[in-house]
Amino acid sequence: MSHTVTLEELLSSTLRELYHTHKQLLQKLPILVDSVKLNHLKILLSSHLFETGTHISRLEAAASVLSSDIEFEKRSAAVADLMRSLDKALGERWQKDSGVLDVNVIVSLKCLKRYSMALYCNALEFANELGMDEVFERLATSFYEENALTEDLGAVFEDEQENDRDANEIKSPAAFDGSAAWNSGRIMAGR
Repeated sequence: MSHTVTLEELLSSTLRELYHTHKQLLQKLPILVDSVKLNHLKILLSSHLFETGTHISRLEAAASVLSSDIEFEKRSAAVADLMRSLDKALGERWQKDSGVLDVNVIVSLKCLKRYSMALYCNALEFANELGMDEVFERLATSFYEENALTEDLGAVFEDEQENDRDANEIKSPAAFDGSAAWNSGRIMAGR
């Protein structure tokens, strides 16, 4: 006889996945904070370190409502791949150019956050269907915080890209080759 998976089991499994994702990130965030160069990114990651601990507490509380053993060891291939991408971002080859390191950390972390947000969406659906308002509220708060971080990371990325564009405009050969000044001189002389 086959076992039919219940919504509670799906919710419990999703909470476990979120829990282990956050636990792994909690270990990685201090390394990221120490490694990145952009001050705004350091502040954002430091703030998220505290927030991640809060997410873990909420997940533990949600699991206790379900009487679920959230500590059960479950390794996800998806989370392992996303964590490897963060490790890769911290690798030696990125250390030479801090701008590349920071951008790579932002992109890798945004991927991990999007995965977490998808899990939160699933958990929210399950909790809603089960009428578990307390669990729903805890998860919704964490979901919105994850979404805000993703948007903030996107803003840092956009600012960094804008700064790079501005720096490249200043350093471009056309800006220094004198042709613009020569042409403006010709125009002023009526040639």
